[in-house]
Amino acid sequence: MYYTERQGICKVDGLVEVDERGDSFGNRHKAAVDDLVARVEAKLNAPPTEELDHNIDTLYDEPQYWLNALRRGNAVYAFYWFGDAAAPFQSVAVRAMEGIAVVGFEFANFKDCIAEQDAADAAAF
Repeated sequence: MYYTERQGICKVDGLVEVDERGDSFGNRHKAAVDDLVARVEAKLNAPPTEELDHNIDTLYDEPQYWLNALRRGNAVYAFYWFGDAAAPFQSVAVRAMEGIAVVGFEFANFKDCIAEQDAADAAAF
């Protein structure tokens, strides 16, 4: 959760732990993310605005290496909703990270929260 004194709650993240034991190709991991995407898509009644599914690790770009690339930060598997598709939120994101699937909801005041935090950080110096 991300919040500030003036703005209140700006962002909420939910985590789903994925048991990677015995899942060397990451099939269960991708399935957990896909399940979250399907649930968000049904709730928002809109498909994702943007989908990212790529592996920048050219030495290990075969599907069986996807989970290893994700662990090294070289693979991206994420889905985003923006604008009307994200209503009533500013944006919604579902993404795969090492050992977890994450769903995040940014509220309309998120940019104001960032500005408030940046101002507070600058004043601290």
